[in-house]
Amino acid sequence: MANDDVAVLSPYVWGETRGLAPQGSQQAATQDRLWSVVAYLAIKARERGQLDQMKNAGATVEAPSAAAYARMQDAIGAVVEGRYSSPTPLPLQAALCRVDAEGRPLSDGPAWIFSPGARPTGDFVDAAGRVFRLFELVDPPSPDRLGLTSGYTSTGSLVRRWQVPPNVRRIAWLVGIAAAVIFLFGGAWSILTGLKAGFPRENIVDSAFQGRIVRALEANCLAGQNSFPGVKPTACAFLVDDKGVYVASNRESGTGAFGPKVGMVASLIETCVAPGGVLRAQPESDEAGDKAAQDAVRASCELVFRSMASAGVAPPVVRSAIEATVTKWFGFRAPANAMTALTQFLLITLGIAGLAAALGLGMKGRLAGIWIDERNRVSLARAQVTLWTVVALGGFATIALVNIGLGGAATFPSMPWPVAAALGIAFASPMLSAVILKANPAGVAQSPQSLITSVFGFAPDTTDFSARTSVHEVSNSALEARSDPMKASITDIFFGEQVGDADTVDLSRLQNVVLTVVLVMGYFAMLGAQLAAIGPVSLITGVASLPDPGSSFTSVLLLSHATYLGTKAYNNAPRKNSGSPQA
Repeated sequence: MANDDVAVLSPYVWGETRGLAPQGSQQAATQDRLWSVVAYLAIKARERGQLDQMKNAGATVEAPSAAAYARMQDAIGAVVEGRYSSPTPLPLQAALCRVDAEGRPLSDGPAWIFSPGARPTGDFVDAAGRVFRLFELVDPPSPDRLGLTSGYTSTGSLVRRWQVPPNVRRIAWLVGIAAAVIFLFGGAWSILTGLKAGFPRENIVDSAFQGRIVRALEANCLAGQNSFPGVKPTACAFLVDDKGVYVASNRESGTGAFGPKVGMVASLIETCVAPGGVLRAQPESDEAGDKAAQDAVRASCELVFRSMASAGVAPPVVRSAIEATVTKWFGFRAPANAMTALTQFLLITLGIAGLAAALGLGMKGRLAGIWIDERNRVSLARAQVTLWTVVALGGFATIALVNIGLGGAATFPSMPWPVAAALGIAFASPMLSAVILKANPAGVAQSPQSLITSVFGFAPDTTDFSARTSVHEVSNSALEARSDPMKASITDIFFGEQVGDADTVDLSRLQNVVLTVVLVMGYFAMLGAQLAAIGPVSLITGVASLPDPGSSFTSVLLLSHATYLGTKAYNNAPRKNSGSPQA
């Protein structure tokens, strides 16, 4: 049974002491004392069900360390079998604390190391030259505490969880409620604006109303015939004679010279202006004939819409003083016959941004808390996703709600592929970034198998302490982490993420920040210009699409993120350790 106990305890004792070299004139005795103390406390931890809180080095032992491992097992066996002999009894508490050159503790060790009963029993040096001192105390720990506290492996350290103060949570609730009210107000205003400026579809069945549209349509058809003689839209069929030539109506005679096909025009008008009508009907087909027919119908409807606008069938646009002031203040120009929804867009985006700020304030105690990641750093990827969400989603929501009020053929606007690609890149970038960081969080060399497991495996159990990395295994490539979100800074988006470069500007991140700000501001301006002047045709059809920034927009964004992620992958690539002395 003793051999079984030694086999069970050895990985834990080795995990807690591996890489520490004893100092002083009696190094063998100092090393033996450390092994014996840790083994004794591991036995006590096992009795209380706390053994897995200690670091487990596993069953594999490197060949150069085999002799030291065998000596350690002998020391463990002496403790297990009660053969250990020393003038000083084994303690019920022990702490490995880092000390400076003058022997003063540097780490956050337990308070008892300064008590009269604490006894230092040996110094040890790790691979980085840091000195750790073993303190012992005969008094037992509280039942819920581990007897061993190690600044070397972080075993037994108190986990302090930072919590948002209650008064900050109350402020977060107030900010969230105010943001929700602003969002709802902006949305309701958008719908009301569309209702006031929308085309009066209930009058479409009135013959006089239709006559004004047909007259305007005639003028546009004749003008188009002069410019493009070979093009004859379906909407102009009522003017075509037997020879295929447009014939103007005889307005003086009043004989209805439009011909028998004028009824078809009235039907076309009703179809084009119906909500969910021709502009969104009939999904595209792969057959060339169907595609050509659909294009012809759409072209005819567009001609009808232009004619309705030129006929002045839509109600006059009345802008409030607030809308006129905001439009002028932002430098946009809105024609007299154009509607503006710029103020509503600003309110909706402000509401979305306010909700994001409230969430960050409630969870992290910071207005930009939604940008702070699990390492309590301001994440560039999170900031980018937030900015694109606020701008693109704000524009989409505003246009959709205005269209609902207008009641046009277009309700939910289409999203150009460069914008969809920008959102996809912004959302995919944090995921790829997390995979890169997860692949090698400590910055140490890994086997291909362990690297693949760490990237694609299941999330580790947060109560499993066995995979904790020792201090001597953490290099300057380890990821920087802060104790609480109050230490996060907006400058984090410009600096490296690892311990070795946390105070150095990362040029790829700087480039990514600048390009993101330029693209977000540019697209915000495009949305503002579109919503500041919604023309007569859009008042009838609805705003069919968000503005298209073009393919170069996506190319620049993709190149920026590729550079950023490539640099991160290189900086976080596994490095080969220089090695550490074995005990």
